[in-house]
Amino acid sequence: MRILVTGASGFVGKNLCYFLKKQGHEIISVVRDKTKCLEGFQNYIIGPIDKNTDWKLILKGVDTVFHLAAKAHNNGYRSQHVLEELREINVYSSKKLAYESIDANVKKFIFLSSIGVNGSRTYGIPFSMNDPLNPKTPYAKSKKEAEDVLKLAFKNTHTDLVVIRSPLIYGSDAPGNTKLIMNFIKKNIPLPFGAVSNKRSFIGIDNLISILELCMHNEKAANKVLLVSDGFDLSTKQFINLVGKIIKKKPRIFNLHPKLIEFFLRIVGQKRILDSLMFDLQINSKFLFEDLDWKPVKPLSKDQFIKYLDKKND
Repeated sequence: MRILVTGASGFVGKNLCYFLKKQGHEIISVVRDKTKCLEGFQNYIIGPIDKNTDWKLILKGVDTVFHLAAKAHNNGYRSQHVLEELREINVYSSKKLAYESIDANVKKFIFLSSIGVNGSRTYGIPFSMNDPLNPKTPYAKSKKEAEDVLKLAFKNTHTDLVVIRSPLIYGSDAPGNTKLIMNFIKKNIPLPFGAVSNKRSFIGIDNLISILELCMHNEKAANKVLLVSDGFDLSTKQFINLVGKIIKKKPRIFNLHPKLIEFFLRIVGQKRILDSLMFDLQINSKFLFEDLDWKPVKPLSKDQFIKYLDKKND
């Protein structure tokens, strides 16, 4: 199968390209400049991605598009100016790619979105597929707008759209908050989350790649919005221990009252970190497990996983 992957040099894109290549697929790796080319792949340097990007040439003969390229979080948490910047890549370029994919007779278009489209936190009831949407940040709003334009573009066409809303993705080279926590652990900096008893859904990179690959073949995923996760929730303390396992270094965690942590993060203007480390964000992935019959790459129960986290790091 001939597959086009945008954002191929990113954390998810790189892992997906190597996985699909091992499966025997022909991969077109789309990157923005020559410094990001993947060794051993058919790379296409696209340059800046916006509403004027011409995808026609590289879409010829493509069966499946994985659209992973996106502009991620920006320091301007709620700024309208930031939203406009994000729209250029996350919305307008997605729309252009969608219509040119239809013209090229692409069979499946798989778009990586964010659970932030549902909201930044839950209150005892996990997010599910049919919940009303409540994006809070410019990034989440741009992802929601991208979903909207893609659904409209592919409606009543021969191309199936699959939207994947992912929570925080972890793995050895993960960016964002996972990388931030890794750096703290490596530097032996104590983390004050021992008393935080929240519940958050996460997904490991191997599990996400497995789901993306499944969506290529499983017709039940066609034209669906999938909320994905490992299948169980962890507290921030447990997640920090998981990150420690990944880098084989035991984290230093101490107890500080959650209200004090929240107060400090608000004072220093770290609302995004506050939302992603202190509050609940649970996902109902029932459709993924029951209807698509997906099984995690490392099928551990939550009890087994917690027991694994509680063991001393190597």
